[in-house]
Amino acid sequence: MSSTPDQELVFLQSTDCQRAHWKLAHKDSCIPHHGLMKPVDAIDASGSLLREPGMGTEERRILDMGKKFSKWMDTWRPTLVEFALVSLDLANYPERAKTHCTAIWTHPNTKPHTDKLRDFVISRINIYTLERIVEILPDMVKSVGKMGPGDVPLMPFITVLDDPLDAQTRTRVLQCKGDPNFLAEYINRDKGYSKICAQLAEHNLRIAADTLDPTVAGNLFRAYEKMGQIPMLQPSS
Repeated sequence: MSSTPDQELVFLQSTDCQRAHWKLAHKDSCIPHHGLMKPVDAIDASGSLLREPGMGTEERRILDMGKKFSKWMDTWRPTLVEFALVSLDLANYPERAKTHCTAIWTHPNTKPHTDKLRDFVISRINIYTLERIVEILPDMVKSVGKMGPGDVPLMPFITVLDDPLDAQTRTRVLQCKGDPNFLAEYINRDKGYSKICAQLAEHNLRIAADTLDPTVAGNLFRAYEKMGQIPMLQPSS
């Protein structure tokens, strides 16, 4: 199990996309997160290197946190991509599809809970130029401005895990096709509606991730749009 610096994980749409991304960026930058490194003296009774850090160690906590975050991300991926696109307000700023990216910041949920959907909490959403995101997260330089199969630009959306017990920032990069046909739904929205939805994106995503199921959240926001109503979720009591 390995990752790019800052524990980057790229979600791609097909095996062909995965192969293309490996050749374009991932192959050159792939290194293990420090939580996955094996100490040279970590051997079992047979003399073989241990495959994972020992239980109760800080390295094991980091490894388990990364696995948990990956599962959470996989579950919420469609919702996160949707909100990342909404946040860009492409109806008013269509050029952002090529010049900006959305960063969704999260942290572990420290409140008692049993639902794995609540393992992480949305902290904030920020819109950055591609140049600025590289300044903030230098290792993202390999993940921006890339082209997918058929010379279709790949739009990066970044989810950042703020683990207060781990000094190394971990990120996940989600990429989707940046071609006009895919983005038409967002670019052609009513400009006033698009602006308000972008302004409410952080508020709505935070509450959705805290109270809703991903499928329910997706259906709810599609229903709002179909009726031309402004989505404004309310915190649960």
